[in-house]
Amino acid sequence: RWAFTSFDCANWHPLTWLSHMLDVRVFGPLPIGPHVMNVVYHATAAALLFVLLQRLTGAIWPAFFTAVLFAVHPLRVESVAWAAERKDVLSACFWMLTLLAYLRHVRRPGPGRLALAVVSFALGLMAKPMLVTLPLILLLLDWWPLGRTAGTARPGARVVRLLLEKVPFLLLSTLSAAITYQAQVFGGAVVPLTSLPIVRRLTNAAIALLIYLSKIVWPAALSMYYARPRGGIGVPAGAGAVLLLILVTVAALLWRRRRPYLLAGWVWYLIALLPVLGIVQVGYQPWADRYTYLPSIGAILAAVWLAADAARSRRLTRTVLVGVGVTAALVFSVATQRYLSVWRDGESLFRQALSAGGDTYMMRFCLAGELLQVARIDEAVVEFTRGLAINPLYPDGHLGMAVALETQGNAAKAMQHYRRALELQPGRAETHVLLGSLLERTGAPAGAEEHFRQALRLQPEHPLAREGVCRILAGAGASFQAPVFPACDDAQSWSLSLDKLIPDTYVQKSI
Repeated sequence: RWAFTSFDCANWHPLTWLSHMLDVRVFGPLPIGPHVMNVVYHATAAALLFVLLQRLTGAIWPAFFTAVLFAVHPLRVESVAWAAERKDVLSACFWMLTLLAYLRHVRRPGPGRLALAVVSFALGLMAKPMLVTLPLILLLLDWWPLGRTAGTARPGARVVRLLLEKVPFLLLSTLSAAITYQAQVFGGAVVPLTSLPIVRRLTNAAIALLIYLSKIVWPAALSMYYARPRGGIGVPAGAGAVLLLILVTVAALLWRRRRPYLLAGWVWYLIALLPVLGIVQVGYQPWADRYTYLPSIGAILAAVWLAADAARSRRLTRTVLVGVGVTAALVFSVATQRYLSVWRDGESLFRQALSAGGDTYMMRFCLAGELLQVARIDEAVVEFTRGLAINPLYPDGHLGMAVALETQGNAAKAMQHYRRALELQPGRAETHVLLGSLLERTGAPAGAEEHFRQALRLQPEHPLAREGVCRILAGAGASFQAPVFPACDDAQSWSLSLDKLIPDTYVQKSI
């Protein structure tokens, strides 16, 4: 019930939540379980892609190498190695199953077969709403390779028939988009137009399309987070990107009769990326490697089919074609293996993001949090300082800096950063608790009690805030009021150490 009603993490993906719950039930809290299952889901999606393309086109080797290059490409690392990105690999399995069920319906039409495709699509949307563009992909496949747009019937009648067939899919997409938007608004993830005007969003979308394409061809300098260019992307760069996209589209249209796979692959790439191009901006990242998971299939398909076509036209042997495919797969595999080493721990991941993705305050704070977790306090303070120099208005940065300074023994400066964090985000119970605990330890119980009580006003069930008030009341010899503090019946029974919980609980959640 929680999985289906939760908007946690500013998303609605109940099937993904259920898969995580199943991991814990089967593997316990060990991290190997989610990682193994991500690999299993990814391998399944790649295998289903091969089956799908082979059945769609009848071409075994191009289908095989498209699936292999998709599977081993370095851009897949983020979606597979990041355990929480389960939604990518899980939704991809249902994307493939939906297309396979749809193909079965096309070959032998029937309401039951179409219903199976619709159910599979619904499950995919409940794994990740990025699948909302799949109805358009179905229309694209109707054109190539299925050839359903050609025939003796009138073109208008054929189009209407194909559109009516997609109505159940379109309704599910609309519903999923509406729920997802509400979840993003609820989670505070939607960037308002006042912060990022529509012109900048469109410019960023055009640049993102070219950057994704370049990374598919040459996957260098990958990062788990990319900085938005300071000052934005200039109008000339945006106009140049739009012009280049138009030229590619025109070329694909001109070749649509001789090489229809080029237009099909290009349109697949464009359509699948639509939800993540930032027209409705969620978060401040301009682009992300994980967004290429399904869209890259279109680009890879076009390249592989073009290579196979070129080999046939030049009468090259199948051995040559297979050799080129194997070489490309090996090159991608080596690059993937090297990039995987970056994901071995948080510090290496965030340092790579700083070097390849740009010097952002978010990555500075993430790196500082990692250093704080392993008690490298002085280094953490340096990174917090650098992050706050970039963005002094980020409350979590001040909160992390306060914890680091407090751990160093610099209570006065720590208190300044706690208070600054509260100025920037007054409605956060954790900050009140941390400041209250510091005031308590530095001999200011009255101020500590005030902050503990403020935390309880914001979050009545906060255990550390209750304990703090209990300690202070017990130290003052006050009597407890059960209706107000039901957890404080026996003040002497509280033995929780805030000193131990600060780095493990609050910094982990905040940073």
